[in-house]
Amino acid sequence: MDHVTLLELVAMFSPSEKGWGETTHSSNAPAVSLHLLRAFDNLQHRAILKSLDASTCPININRLFHSLLQNRKVTLLTPQGRATKDQKQGCPQGSCSGTALWNLVANEIHNQVWPDNAHIQAFADDFVLVIEADTNKSLVEDTQSTIAQFSS
Repeated sequence: MDHVTLLELVAMFSPSEKGWGETTHSSNAPAVSLHLLRAFDNLQHRAILKSLDASTCPININRLFHSLLQNRKVTLLTPQGRATKDQKQGCPQGSCSGTALWNLVANEIHNQVWPDNAHIQAFADDFVLVIEADTNKSLVEDTQSTIAQFSS
């Protein structure tokens, strides 16, 4: 898919022929789709454990995941011998627990305080932001600030 600029996005969703920044009779609401590349591969174990500790997860399950995610190592046999490295990130996307672990961390995005005119929806590592505004000018400004908040 081609990338579009924010101004092109506004033009696609603008219901009015009015000039730039003038008030329209109906609001604009573009949907911005965001895919987090390699989200499951790059999910930090410390972020998972922090989210797990802050959750209402039963203590036995909390301890199980702490046990599984701490002191992990990856070993690879090479022609020069065995190579071992600490594994501090990643969760299997197709596993039973992978999605639950991802959701624990992704919920931090949902639980942020978002502007009243910004709505967020997620499915796995794909997010959709919908920002409503009455003018093209405020649409651009609000969309930029919402994307900046999402990125931080």
